[in-house]
Amino acid sequence: MYQILLYSSLFIAVVSFFLCCIALARVGKLIKSVEGLDWSAVATLTGDLAIMKKSIQTVNNRINGLSSPVVDQKNLMQNYMAQVQQPKPNGKLTGG
Repeated sequence: MYQILLYSSLFIAVVSFFLCCIALARVGKLIKSVEGLDWSAVATLTGDLAIMKKSIQTVNNRINGLSSPVVDQKNLMQNYMAQVQQPKPNGKLTGG
């Protein structure tokens, strides 16, 4: 029983060591790849992409709005307000 625990823990330790070595190699590769990167240019590009995305969403919303039927908002609100009944005071206080 103890031999199984010994060998399984040894196997797990060896596997974790190799996985750690692989992770260190990947981190080193990442550090080397971004060593000469201009971070201000990356920040500018990120901002430009956000602005472009927002403008594309605006254009898509306008295009979708052109194909949808036009609804008169004032008439809808008047009809809704006419349907909603205002509560009549009954002489008692309500609330806290």
